[in-house]
Amino acid sequence: MDYDSTISQYDLHTCTPETEYSTHYFFATRRNHNVEDAEFNKIKIEGMHGAFEDEDGPILDAVQDQMETNDFLALEPVLISSDAGPVRVRRILKSMIEQESA
Repeated sequence: MDYDSTISQYDLHTCTPETEYSTHYFFATRRNHNVEDAEFNKIKIEGMHGAFEDEDGPILDAVQDQMETNDFLALEPVLISSDAGPVRVRRILKSMIEQESA
């Protein structure tokens, strides 16, 4: 495929624990269009930050408040196919922690 003429954008959303009940949430984006357009860049960055600060962030905070646990799987969440990797990692880590504590 000829990617030179393809317009694309890639977004990254990733998390890392801070404390038992808080997490650092990182997001980034890259694109191959309008890269030299300062006004578009400004609008894009403001839109991304606004979406997180006004939408995603408050929802994540509310979910954490309602969970009242750090054992995600104990909540018996509804899972979709893209959850397979993260759930496997959680189960492996839980097993390793249990083995280390024994």
